[in-house]
Amino acid sequence: MNKQSAAAVAAFTTLPDNGLVPVDAAAVICALGISTIWRRVKDGRFPAPIKVQRSTRWRAGDLRAWLQAQG
Repeated sequence: MNKQSAAAVAAFTTLPDNGLVPVDAAAVICALGISTIWRRVKDGRFPAPIKVQRSTRWRAGDLRAWLQAQG
């Protein structure tokens, strides 16, 4: 995990619901591998990301809702 992702993970609890999280931080937050995230997105079992210019991000609120639904 790079410094930017580590900071995103550390700040996840304070991010607003519309805050954006990169895939490597989402993987750590959700305890999934990056490949697993992409597979679940494709299967509809993980929230769809949004594109911000050339990068892909998840809304913090979508990840929180997914985590809560997982138990």
